[in-house]
Amino acid sequence: MFLAVILWMPLQYLVTARYGEPYPALAMPSFAGTLIDRGGNIRIANVGCKVLLRSGAVAWTSAYDLLSEAPSAYHDLIMTHMFGPAPTKPPALRAGRFTALLFPGRILGRYRQAQKKLDPQTKDWLRSRMEALYPSQRVTEVTFVWYAQIFNLKQVPPTIVTQPIGIRQVHFQ
Repeated sequence: MFLAVILWMPLQYLVTARYGEPYPALAMPSFAGTLIDRGGNIRIANVGCKVLLRSGAVAWTSAYDLLSEAPSAYHDLIMTHMFGPAPTKPPALRAGRFTALLFPGRILGRYRQAQKKLDPQTKDWLRSRMEALYPSQRVTEVTFVWYAQIFNLKQVPPTIVTQPIGIRQVHFQ
């Protein structure tokens, strides 16, 4: 067993260098870095869900309300992965056969992030959630408005700036 751990460690370092820190792993993560950059800024990405109703009215829904059925610990990850801003350039989808067999979820995740439009299953799920949230009204479009809130801790009093990151629009017929 001791020899297996010694032999596994160099392989784990190669995986970490190529793909990022694996989980679970034999070595503890580096815990490197903090949220604060050199300028004293803390950047937090956030999203608002702008809902356009058939009547022309606009409503806003939080990610928490949209994903209320999912555990809250996964809300940010789901929102980023499924409804993040449409990519400006597609990520590389190439992968070796061994990598695809070893990490199939990684390849599928890259494929999903490269899509400009939502896949039909996600769109149907979003439509059903809108029907549940707005039962007496018809939703024609949902726009996910992504923005970064930047807190500067070096200024007195601390300042907060909001910058747009991107949008993803979903149209319903």
